Amino acid sequence: MNPDDDHAPTGKACRPSGLGVAAGVFLVVLAVYVLANPGRIDLIDGQVRYEVALNWLTAGRPMIMDLALLHLHWGITGRRGFSYAGYGAAASEAAMPLVWIGLFYDDPPGEASRFLFSLTGSIFGAPG
Repeated sequence: MNPDDDHAPTGKACRPSGLGVAAGVFLVVLAVYVLANPGRIDLIDGQVRYEVALNWLTAGRPMIMDLALLHLHWGITGRRGFSYAGYGAAASEAAMPLVWIGLFYDDPPGEASRFLFSLTGSIFGAPG
């Protein structure tokens, strides 16, 4: 009998790789975080980041247009009088794909995109 003809699986081929186990653990923990998410924006910081993401998608500028936020002086006045957030763009940019998807299902307006925006807080560790 030729050893090359033997097609029996070896013990090494049946064991999961360390990378596969790590990816599985990551996906399980991510699912727990997303499912434990309250689905709402709890902090004013999250509302500001949502406003920036929404306006960047719809108006083409990362500005704040919500009158309630403007009256609370959460914006920094820039060129041409536009008001911008004092945060970095990363938290708003990371949420933009989900906010964009939410724009197709907004009924009443803003609810689906706000809900999907809040999911990024779980994924990226930023309060939403």
